[in-house]
Amino acid sequence: MAPSSLTAVANVLAPAYYLLQAQGYQVRYDAEMNLWIAEKDGVHLSAHDSIMLRG
Repeated sequence: MAPSSLTAVANVLAPAYYLLQAQGYQVRYDAEMNLWIAEKDGVHLSAHDSIMLRG
């Protein structure tokens, strides 16, 4: 299998967001903290954009 990569450019922000949702994460933006938050099965992730949420 070929290696995969994810590059932090504007046109992958939405696909990264939808991928998190497709994987069962509840994704929301907290404007007060200026963070995106993804939660699933007790896992809590937070980052400044959806790409960072993906790791």
